[in-house]
Amino acid sequence: MTDPAGARGWLAVYLKGACMGAADTVPGVSGGTIAVILGVYERLIAALTSVDPRAVGHLASVHTREGRAAIAEDLLRMDAPFLSVLGAGVLSAAAALATVMHVAVTDYPVPTYAFFFGLIAASAVVLYRYVDAASPTRAVVASAGFLLAFVGTGVSGYNYMTGLPYAIASGLLLANGGDWATLADALTSLAAFGAGAVIGVFTVAYAVRAALRRYREATFVFLVSLMVGALRLPLELVAEDVDALTPKTALLVIVPAAVGVAAVLTLDRYTDDLEY
Repeated sequence: MTDPAGARGWLAVYLKGACMGAADTVPGVSGGTIAVILGVYERLIAALTSVDPRAVGHLASVHTREGRAAIAEDLLRMDAPFLSVLGAGVLSAAAALATVMHVAVTDYPVPTYAFFFGLIAASAVVLYRYVDAASPTRAVVASAGFLLAFVGTGVSGYNYMTGLPYAIASGLLLANGGDWATLADALTSLAAFGAGAVIGVFTVAYAVRAALRRYREATFVFLVSLMVGALRLPLELVAEDVDALTPKTALLVIVPAAVGVAAVLTLDRYTDDLEY
């Protein structure tokens, strides 16, 4: 694995992690999708599948020079610096924005989902420059990816999950008043969700790594097509909350969508020279 180019490169990794974390707080938007958009998906998959629990055994000899050298070698082999910086971005943004996003999608759904529609649509256009779906096989793969996302994308329990940080904060603030049930329920739900997410991420990572190794182009065609199919959800949610097309509602849709497009194009322009 190559390291990003100095402080600017590591800052870009952190900010890309923050974008992924922010996306994970939005119903129907995946941090994995944002990783594809931002060009860190392959390295993320490679790093996740390099994590080896057996490396913990070297901690017993951390007091020796050889043990410390072995631990350093393990961390570099597992691309721990990259995972740490990217993970810090994901966690800090998710923690900071979960409640904000919960309010945004609840009270301001039209501009919020319009923004993410523009972001994902522009990202798909940018990424299609790097994939070739011209062959019959890849056209079938693209169609399958699009249909899978179009039919299967849904909000599910995300609105509940994005409300958990507020519930936890409320429980902590009100704990002295006896509101321990709210805090316990929220912490239990968050812990269960986190455990499931970690298991799911590592399980999917191995499957994606195998697919990338054997069918790299077709896999990326499939992933980008998933993004295009997933556009149904933000478009549908915007349409649900727009009663009539007026100049005001048009601005509420067009301006945030344009901001999403501009964000992707700007990020693509100024980080295109960085290798991960």
